[in-house]
Amino acid sequence: MKLSAAPCVEERQARQPEALLLALDVRAASADSFEQLRDAAVRLARTRLVYSERDDLISVLRCGTDSASNDFNDDNQHAYKNISVVVPLVSSSLRAVAALKLSQPHNSRFNFFDLLDVGGHYLTSAAAKRGRRHRLVLFTDGECMYHSLTDDDVQDFKSLCAHYAHNALRVDVIYHCSEPQQQRIAHLEHAFPDLSSLPVRDVIQHCGSTELAVFYIITTFTKGMLLSYQHASPLVDTPTAKIKRATAKFKGVLNLANTLKIPVKRYNHVQPAKHPPSSKISWNASLANRRPVPVHVETQRVASANDDAPLSEHSITHAFPYGPQLVPETNHVDSMAWHMRREKGLDVIGFVPAHSLSPNVFLNSVDVLVPMTGSEPSERLMRALVLALSAEKMGILARSVMFAKGGPPALAYMWPCVEVDRKSSTLKNCFLYIVDVPMKEDVRYLPFASLDDVYQNVDQSATDAMDRLISAANLDLDSTQHAMLDEEEEEEQDPPFWPTEQCNPNLAWFHMCIVHRAIDGEKGTDFPPLSQWQCNLMDPMQFIKQANRKEFDKSLEDLKKALPVRPAPKREKRSRPMLQAVTGDQAALQNYLPKDETVEQNAEDTQQQQSEEEQDEADEVDQAPHPHTLRSMDDAATQITELGVVDVSEEKPESDFANLVKNGQFRFASLSIMVVIRRLIRDASDEDKAMRCLKALRKAALAQNDPRLFNDFVVELVRRCDRDDSTGNRTRAFFRYVALHDQIQYTLDVIPAASQPKEPGSTAAHLNYMSYLQEISSRIKQLTRTEQKTEPSLSVVSSSARKD
Repeated sequence: MKLSAAPCVEERQARQPEALLLALDVRAASADSFEQLRDAAVRLARTRLVYSERDDLISVLRCGTDSASNDFNDDNQHAYKNISVVVPLVSSSLRAVAALKLSQPHNSRFNFFDLLDVGGHYLTSAAAKRGRRHRLVLFTDGECMYHSLTDDDVQDFKSLCAHYAHNALRVDVIYHCSEPQQQRIAHLEHAFPDLSSLPVRDVIQHCGSTELAVFYIITTFTKGMLLSYQHASPLVDTPTAKIKRATAKFKGVLNLANTLKIPVKRYNHVQPAKHPPSSKISWNASLANRRPVPVHVETQRVASANDDAPLSEHSITHAFPYGPQLVPETNHVDSMAWHMRREKGLDVIGFVPAHSLSPNVFLNSVDVLVPMTGSEPSERLMRALVLALSAEKMGILARSVMFAKGGPPALAYMWPCVEVDRKSSTLKNCFLYIVDVPMKEDVRYLPFASLDDVYQNVDQSATDAMDRLISAANLDLDSTQHAMLDEEEEEEQDPPFWPTEQCNPNLAWFHMCIVHRAIDGEKGTDFPPLSQWQCNLMDPMQFIKQANRKEFDKSLEDLKKALPVRPAPKREKRSRPMLQAVTGDQAALQNYLPKDETVEQNAEDTQQQQSEEEQDEADEVDQAPHPHTLRSMDDAATQITELGVVDVSEEKPESDFANLVKNGQFRFASLSIMVVIRRLIRDASDEDKAMRCLKALRKAALAQNDPRLFNDFVVELVRRCDRDDSTGNRTRAFFRYVALHDQIQYTLDVIPAASQPKEPGSTAAHLNYMSYLQEISSRIKQLTRTEQKTEPSLSVVSSSARKD
């Protein structure tokens, strides 16, 4: 095995998903060696963060200063007395959650073996078994290791590696070596090809020194890589054609001095050009520019240290956490991962902490919510809202009604974004990112807070910062650096460096420099501090001067008048709005019915609802709540997400549904089992169970002589089949499954009206409704025609309905 700085052949091939653990040894012979190792580890961590869909970056380990108990080994807390685990400020969604530290920097044993022993033990433990291969990468200094190892360490090292190989753990070592060491090793490989297979004493005789012999045996045994100043990064994994979600495909070894395309996290919709500011875009222009394009690549120009970099070495080292060997020169996104969107209505449920929502939510389509253009109060309210949320790190959970006519209400989450012009240090724009929350996400555990609660907890400095930004004042970022300088001295200072990079919106909302904090930990004593622009990228509120508070008070008052804020629930008596919210997506069927039928149905529902509420109030004094009624009806979260319907469980939905129908709660049981059917179809977890539930719902609707609710639900499923996303694909697959394993007339087909109404004037409405049901029945047959052998007619449906 010949050592080189280029990736081996195995790395250039398509990799399997793996659980990766990085270990960085801070004991180096010089500061330059440590910087090289740190930069290589950061580049590997940054690459794996980009590929977080495929890999599992467990941790970035570091040998450091503090001491405590060992959290890696729960069974034996004192197995490694000098090693502890410290959780830094890194998001758990990036799967980089720990930092390893050594208490005694001059320990009798070399750090290399401690890192190998602890990291390998953690990867081979039950906590790291996730059904994929495991890999441990150690970054160490060859010069320091060269003078620390003895011939007795060779046997210990081989025994550890053999034990980990038996447990399917791969160990890679990255050595930082000087040029003389690399030349000696290359000479030994050329002169003695079989030297690594000889005993230790024979290798010492050929090498002439014990240190060189031991170092040569360990490096050849691990098939490691030698890192030097001539190479930028030996560990950048090469994307291949097997990355199906990425449109950019590469083969061979990447040259980091050239343009490098890295696949970023994918979204459902992307925009072919950068969105204009909210004050310059119209609603018609945003609608015309919403066509999605299948491009999901981030283009980045990388400058190598051997090139003529446009920046000085000092600026490069202190401005970027990537290190002097990998400097982004320009960074632009080919296709923006969001599109403009304006809502017809937003009903604010509450304000939640920014980090409390599940990261899976942000895999959906990320849009930009802009205020109404041409209206100064609207833009002013948007700024007040964005800045208030930014100061308190809060997000909004709201009931969103789309602009599309007849669109169902949905649950949306919004978080703020403040754009600042880096060159002029002025406020550029304030807007909200908005993403639809899937109905399967349980948000009942979120701590809701009203706007008053958020505002009362705002510090004075944050309030002044918000008012400063509302007034569009300048960001005085350099006030601390140039406060005591004269005009002549200030002119001699280098101008502040503002990089032209745009962060991924899915990652930028965490308000942190991910690459730096993934390796830096909490204190950052061993690493250079964050520069001013990096701190500003993390939180612009920290760099705003003080101003008065009246402007912001008035903005918040206007904001509360414009947005109906619901305070946190008090867990009191339950009411009927939950059922209305659950059936909100069924209201679209009314557009297909005549007006007289719609008014008649609404009148009946209103009268029935009033009578039920009066009965509930009369029974509340004498009776306790029924065990099958909704819990926490006043909870603002459950009023919109359909998650309060828990009476029909996913474990045994058919028996729960039958019990509710037997107790006289057919309508409530139907709504509850509809939620279960939607989840089963959306998750594609158990199509047979979804088919049985739908069949039970149809049978109960026939027995109760109430087919309208079932027909509305079938119409909703047919509409989902017309969608082009994953929901449409899974719904069509469910239709095909039913056609193969059961008869459609007993499961999917709509129930025709039993008889013609006797009221005068309603004959036309009845005929229109029958015609509409026939169209839906034909559409169902068309969806299942490719899989179903025989087509049932409407007469068969009527006869089967009587049989059921």
